[in-house]
Amino acid sequence: MTHLYVGLDVSVEQTAICIVDGNGHRVFEGQATSDPEAIAMELRAHGDSFARVGFEAGPLSQWLYFGLEAAGFPAVCIEARHAKAAMTAMNRNKNDRNDARSIAQLIRSGWFKRVHVKSVESVNGGVKTGHVAAQKSATVVRA
Repeated sequence: MTHLYVGLDVSVEQTAICIVDGNGHRVFEGQATSDPEAIAMELRAHGDSFARVGFEAGPLSQWLYFGLEAAGFPAVCIEARHAKAAMTAMNRNKNDRNDARSIAQLIRSGWFKRVHVKSVESVNGGVKTGHVAAQKSATVVRA
């Protein structure tokens, strides 16, 4: 069984999906609602041996990353500027479908920079810690 590689071009409402095999041949192209469950359902309909599921870092990255991970997919968040440079070289016409194709090829080839996605707990803990520190300093100023 061959490994499959997925490129996702994520926007607020729709996500373009491209699945390629180990040789770079397209297995599937389509769209799903920009929701981890909807994307997972679409991916499961087209295979079960995914090596990597990649998408660019952006506003929905954290939600998408942990949603896909929870669904059992090997999610990879990649650095957007690096991906953009490679995608510009691969495609003349910029559209969601072509971007998903390019991301799938980047994910397959391994020529990408992985971005660390912070957990929800670490982000919320940092906000809480900063808030507590601000309260303490405000208390000191009042005294």
